Parts: sequence; structure tokens; C-alpha cells
Amino acid sequence: IEVEAGTSRNRLMRLEEELAEQSEGQSEAAQALSEFQERLLATRSMQEQLQVDLESARDGVSEKRDAFKSTQARIQEIDRSVAQKSARVKLLQQLQEKLEGYGEGAKALLKGRLRGALEGKVFAPLTSDLSVKDGYGPAVEALLGSAMEAVAVDDADTAIEIFQQLEDGKIGRACIQLQRSAAEQSPAGDLPDWIGPATDFVSLKDDPSHDSLRAVLASSYIVEDMGAFLKWREAQPAFRFLQIVSKKGETLDARGLVTGGYKGKVKNSSILQREVELKETQKELKEEQKALEGARADADKVSKELEAAEEAVES
Repeated sequence: IEVEAGTSRNRLMRLEEELAEQSEGQSEAAQALSEFQERLLATRSMQEQLQVDLESARDGVSEKRDAFKSTQARIQEIDRSVAQKSARVKLLQQLQEKLEGYGEGAKALLKGRLRGALEGKVFAPLTSDLSVKDGYGPAVEALLGSAMEAVAVDDADTAIEIFQQLEDGKIGRACIQLQRSAAEQSPAGDLPDWIGPATDFVSLKDDPSHDSLRAVLASSYIVEDMGAFLKWREAQPAFRFLQIVSKKGETLDARGLVTGGYKGKVKNSSILQREVELKETQKELKEEQKALEGARADADKVSKELEAAEEAVES
């Protein structure tokens, strides 16, 4: 009996040890399971965040692609406009070089075709480098009339020689203006703000090169409305002038002769209109070329951003 009791005690002790080991293993397993579940939740959360980030990155790529397409379309539009304006500027410059709009006599004089005492002499149009206030081209053109293609010469002998050669060669007629100091503008007293000296509507050089043009424009005025001036003139009979021109191109001279009415469409642009258009187109062309450079720089920037966004999606 003692032997069996001892054996039973030993067996009980082993069973208790095994139970303790199993309890300890179960606790470790439970802890491992809890840690695994935490990692699983963290992984799922990370996966969800990565999915959100991926969708956001794809949206970013789509936006960059749209921005790139928009920039490319803008570049093409500006590029077409630049090409059109460049062609227009070239055409206008060619017309200027050919002296389109000038009479044959003026062309012969300006291109140096006359010989004898005139050979080697250089002449320039009276309106060379003339700039006109926006919207007043027709007025200045009507005011100048035949003087639009006038050529300034130094003295009467030169003018006589020019006319003689033009007549002998049956070349054509020319308008000549003898160079002299600019005429002084006659004091006109206080005038309404809608009446202004013609010289206020053009940009003249301070040097003597525009003195002849100043003389032509002296005592001439530009008004907003010819009808209003005619009514005003009735109450101001002492007002003296050589010529009055309205913004639309209606004219009144010192003899009391008034011209106006419907002018109709002009097939070819005049000398002054062409000069104005050339300067305006050159200015617009310069601005658009600058805009084109900016658009191309924007396209390069967007392209790099698009590449970076696509790499972010792939990674």
C-alpha cells in the first residue's frame, strides 16, 4: 500500500506540473492571438489608408493630365495667333517698303529714282514715324489730306527740280512741303474740352525732323462732333482756324467748306491706317510671344508634376 501511495503521489505531482505547463502555454497562446489580431487590424487600417492614398494619387494624375492638355491647347491657340500676326506684320512691312498708297511721283522721289541735281539726295515722307492717338486715325488722315504722302524738301529750287523731272518723265505728281520752322499755334482762348489742337492727337518728335509736320498741323483742330462745333461756331465768329476735323473724318476749312456723310468701305488701308495697324500688330505680337513663352514654361512645369504623380501611383 505504501508503494502504491508513493506512486500515486508521484503521478499526481507530474499531472500538476503538466497542468501548470499547459496553463502557461494557453496563456501565451492567448497573448499571441491578441497580438496577431492587433497586427491584423493595423494592417487592414494601413491597407485602407493606402487605398485612399492611391485613389487620391490617381485623381492627382487625372488632374495633371487635364491641366497638361489645357496648357497644350492654350499653346496651340497662342501659336496660331502669333503665326497669323507675324504674317500680317510681314505683309504690312512689305507694303511699307513698296510705299503702297503713295503716288508714282512720291515713290520716284522716295526711292531715289530721280537724277541730275537730285541724284543721291535722300527724302523722307512728312509723316515718317508719326504716331496717332487711339481712335483718331481717320481725323488726322482727313486733316492731312494730300499731305499724307507729302515729302519735305529744303528749298524752292529743289521743289522746282522735282516737279520738272516728274513732268518731263511723265512719272506722276507729288506733294512737296518746303521745310521751315514749326509755325506757332495761334492763341485760341478758352476752348471747350471737346475741341483740341491737332498736335495734341499725334506724337511728334522734339527734334527738327517733325517741324514741317507741325507747320502743316498749325491752327488746325480736332473735335468730337462736327455738328456740335458748327453750332458752337455760330456763337464764336471770332474763332480763327485753318481746318477743323471731326473724329469721324468730317472736315471744315477756313473758307467754310464742310465735307461729311457716308464714306463707305475702303478696300485698301491708307498710309496712316497701315502704319497704325503695323504698330498695333507689332505690339500685340510682342505680348503674345511673351504669353507663348509663359505657356510653354507652364507646360514644362505641369509635365514634370505629371511624371512625378505617375511615379507616385506606380510605386
